[in-house]
Amino acid sequence: MKNIIATCILLLLITSCKKSTTAPVPKPDSLIFGRYNPMCMTPNTCGQFYLLQNNMLFADQSYYMTPNPFALAKEPDSLYAIAKQLIDNFPTYLLNHPNDSLIGCPGCADGAVIRLWATTNDVRTKWDVNADTSQIPVGLRLYIWQVNNVLDQL
Repeated sequence: MKNIIATCILLLLITSCKKSTTAPVPKPDSLIFGRYNPMCMTPNTCGQFYLLQNNMLFADQSYYMTPNPFALAKEPDSLYAIAKQLIDNFPTYLLNHPNDSLIGCPGCADGAVIRLWATTNDVRTKWDVNADTSQIPVGLRLYIWQVNNVLDQL
């Protein structure tokens, strides 16, 4: 009788175990990222934007507050290598909050704004994030720090 119960328990344990079917976090197909100051009064110096797409980095040469797809210039592969981490490390926090277009208080107190436009399967999602990482959710702080760091290097 003990053998039958032990066998039943063993079979129950074996059949109840399931493999994890957690899907990998999708990476964006392309990413426009940058930083701008909404209180900027000098034209053509207000923003710094880049496009990561097809394993290349493009710089927006208009330097305004909104990325301009018609003013893009391809950057060297050495700069792409610096920026590539922003697609590779794209946070699940943003993917899980596609409708939170304003995160923190972007632009408050004359502060900089991080602008992110991620495109996945032809769907573009946009976020404006406070560049001050102390003012944003914990799950996003490391990534915004990375964005600031990458922008400082480009």
